[in-house]
Amino acid sequence: SRKVISSAFQGVFEKGEDINAELLINICGGGQIWVEVQSHSQLDDHGVWHLKGALQDITERKKSELTILRQANYDPLTQLPNRNYFDSQLAAAVASAQRSGELFALLFIDLDRFKSVNDSLGHSTGDVLLQRVAERLGHCVRESDVLSRRSGDEFTLIATQLHDPKSAELIAQKIIDQLKLPIAIDGNQIYASASIGITVFPYDAQNVEGLLKNADQAMYAAKDMGRNRFRYFTAEMQSDSDQRLQLHMDLVKAIENGLFKVHYQPIVDIDSGAIIDCEALLRWPHPQLGDISPARF
Repeated sequence: SRKVISSAFQGVFEKGEDINAELLINICGGGQIWVEVQSHSQLDDHGVWHLKGALQDITERKKSELTILRQANYDPLTQLPNRNYFDSQLAAAVASAQRSGELFALLFIDLDRFKSVNDSLGHSTGDVLLQRVAERLGHCVRESDVLSRRSGDEFTLIATQLHDPKSAELIAQKIIDQLKLPIAIDGNQIYASASIGITVFPYDAQNVEGLLKNADQAMYAAKDMGRNRFRYFTAEMQSDSDQRLQLHMDLVKAIENGLFKVHYQPIVDIDSGAIIDCEALLRWPHPQLGDISPARF
């Protein structure tokens, strides 16, 4: 603290500058306090600088500011950075990588079947599970990485300073292996797993929005493949996503315009040959794509 104060006052002694600063200083008996320094310098007839001003203890204000800052940037349950803070760090990672040419990966980590834990064991157990998972994820990342709880049972990770795109899968596999170990909560042995989507800057996208979208698509692809695994983003995923979006928009229009048709298929009693019932089958004759299977829409 003495060095900090000397630095703050150096301009006064050399140039006669005024001071308006906040300093963290040591106090007698141990501990530290924040003070606000406001002073005005004057040069006397002998060429000596004199300082007039006041010190105000602002420790409580600084504590309140730090509390507000933490609440705005950290998840209260897991103590990990939250979505807002993570997105700002992702934007900074993009800007840094654009200047340096370095690679980094964005990982979306979504717990598998987390809802069943909440439904069967209660939300309090689910909260403890999220805390334990956050601890295990913390053991899998490096000091330069940024881990966050994005929402619910979804975590995100910026893996920096990669030598090649495949380096990210070492982290992903480490996460999967860590989560395979049982988690004991109130006498219950809970087995967690995660589906992980990976996208790499700059190969897959060069901006925050693109990276977030890609990692999300890759994560859902991992779930579609059976969960408890990771998938890298591919261009085919984007194509599939675009097709699903277009189909959804066409589906809304088809409902509004009454384009669906119902076909009835009789159910016949084999012994008597009589029609005893029927099935109602919904069909969608798409104007461009032809008949679309109900399994698809």
